[in-house]
Amino acid sequence: MGKRVLITGKTTKLGNLLVEHYLSQGWQVVATVKQDEEKRNDTEIDSNLLIRTWNRRSPLAAKNVLLGGINHFGGIDEAIIIFPVDGENRPLHELPSAAIEAAIDGQIKSQLFMVKEVLAYFQKEKRGQLSLIRNNEGADVLPPLEAICSGSFQALSRSLFTFYQNEKVYINSFESSTGDAKGFVDFIMKTLDEKARDQHGKMYRFHDKGVLGALGRNLRK
Repeated sequence: MGKRVLITGKTTKLGNLLVEHYLSQGWQVVATVKQDEEKRNDTEIDSNLLIRTWNRRSPLAAKNVLLGGINHFGGIDEAIIIFPVDGENRPLHELPSAAIEAAIDGQIKSQLFMVKEVLAYFQKEKRGQLSLIRNNEGADVLPPLEAICSGSFQALSRSLFTFYQNEKVYINSFESSTGDAKGFVDFIMKTLDEKARDQHGKMYRFHDKGVLGALGRNLRK
């Protein structure tokens, strides 16, 4: 089992819980924070945790985050990319252009930059586990801008499942609308530990009240 993981979005509740879990299991963790949340470029909290600042608007920044983690720990075996929810609830006709641009930058474009760099590295190493995660945080019906971002997450997941089905990298995604972040993290880790690290091409969906479900199909024969 791999022992080095990259996790984006440490300052989110979901990200922090994932970081804590991996550290408790003895993994070495590279965790990102946004540029305005951490002044130093690299902060080693302890021997197993490296904090990297991430300018989410910059493709070069995504490359530097990954390379910093690789250089520090000697490689990355697993990556968890959290697709954030910014909570923009206004009707579409009331949204200023700046809000739309910020959502596209923060929820779609920045994650694509990081996914691209992770996949390039895993392709070079001929191995790797990539998990894409999004939690709509309690909303079953999303406001227009969040709906666009959520739909892009689902479409990207399905596309990656197909385009990488014959490669030596495992890609799966996890989605939920729960307000129970800990329950969602427990579900993610249980699924990874029991089956997802040996599977490719499944979209798993967590439901409240202990109901565990998966959408999609395994595309690797």
